[in-house]
Amino acid sequence: MARFVKLDLDQWEPPEAPAKPAKVANLPVGHPDQRQKLAGLATLADLPGDVVDGVRRLKLMRPPRLLRPAAWPIVVADAALLVDRGWAASALESGWSPVEIFGAVPDLAGDLAGDGLAVWLAGRKLRMIIAEYAVVEDGPGGRSYFNRREAEGAVLLWQLGNQRGKL
Repeated sequence: MARFVKLDLDQWEPPEAPAKPAKVANLPVGHPDQRQKLAGLATLADLPGDVVDGVRRLKLMRPPRLLRPAAWPIVVADAALLVDRGWAASALESGWSPVEIFGAVPDLAGDLAGDGLAVWLAGRKLRMIIAEYAVVEDGPGGRSYFNRREAEGAVLLWQLGNQRGKL
């Protein structure tokens, strides 16, 4: 049976605001675009301002001069998914640097292993991310592991500009 308590407004104090906004989960059934926009705002709030600005620029920037221009839209989509689905925030909380997530080595003779997670995904689904590595689905029953690494000469994707890159 419910019990009612009289509220004394003179003694009531509002609860403390959370340190950071909560992630949006179990939203009421509504327009799909609205749900995705709310979820995106929650995950953006979990990222440093320079990364948020960089990912926004990345979505709008022209592709740099690349060895394989067809790869650019996939890299941009993967970077956006890392943010929108909360993977980037989880990686940063686990100790990953922004370059390990969103980096690329622009030098044509550079180390292919120096590219960040967004470049390495190549359209595949990310399944798990921990401090040491990320697990990616390669197909039915297949898995690949991306060991975090920050290569010498790697730059953030939104810093590539119109320089020649190897993607």
